[in-house]
Amino acid sequence: MNSIVNGRILSVSSVCAEATADPISLIRQEETRYQTEIEQVADRIHNERTNRHIVLLTGPSSAGKTTTASRLEKELEARGTAAHVISLDDFYLGEGKAPLLPDGSPDYETIDALDVDRLMTCLQELVRDGKTSLPVFDFVTHGPLPEERMLVLEEDAAVILEGIHAFNPKISACLPPENITRLFINALSRFEKDGETWLKRRDMRLIRRILRDEQFRGSPFANTMKMWPQVVRGEELYLFPYADAADCVIDTTFAFEPCIIKSLLLPRLAKVERNTPDYDTARYLIERLSVFCDLPLSLLPADSMLREFTG
Repeated sequence: MNSIVNGRILSVSSVCAEATADPISLIRQEETRYQTEIEQVADRIHNERTNRHIVLLTGPSSAGKTTTASRLEKELEARGTAAHVISLDDFYLGEGKAPLLPDGSPDYETIDALDVDRLMTCLQELVRDGKTSLPVFDFVTHGPLPEERMLVLEEDAAVILEGIHAFNPKISACLPPENITRLFINALSRFEKDGETWLKRRDMRLIRRILRDEQFRGSPFANTMKMWPQVVRGEELYLFPYADAADCVIDTTFAFEPCIIKSLLLPRLAKVERNTPDYDTARYLIERLSVFCDLPLSLLPADSMLREFTG
């Protein structure tokens, strides 16, 4: 599906001109575009769904899967289709149970770090019987909780299964094809300056992840950068090869987001010391963000998808 690889090309100068002239209008326009794309997907699922429909929602790290899944759930409910979100994260086997990489470190990016058999059983029970007991993973103890949660589906309900492996054939093979809609989300657009790609799509996701990890996970820049190569490797191996199977696509790039993120991230990046492994990456991101004008975080709507990263 060509639309997966073809996002918008956003001009740095044009974005800054619009952000300076009328920032509220630009933010409203971009938020409306994203919301409209979700509503279009909700319309399609509501109109074409089978009983106990499964929406497989995937995207790379920091694409905005959590917020998008929640928004889609609300839009389906507004159309009269009961909807429930299930996170693949709840099917992690737990610490010490993931396959190992050649260097002996755990590979948490592979689908085999999940309890695939349990996942398949749960999905089959939902479609066949309309109910199942779901595991709940605790990221504090790094293992599943003793208590599970029971999910009971109405006949015309939809389940949104969210996670990086949602498109993996091991998952879809256990489901009737007519019961599946595949939704791919990503920050698909890139920023250009003087004919040069200035911020790549992966740059934007790394910027988001740096902010999110520090704000919500207590993970400093150095730790995010240490993990990032394995995250990218996992996406290349386990996500992008299946992306063309998507039935629907949503672009989660907001033209104004570098203007909002700039003032939040630059002070953090400026503290990265010269003799550290990630100094060059920090300087690169500083250079790329510095050309954007500043917009205060207070202008960002409280329900914006970007709040997933900015707080």
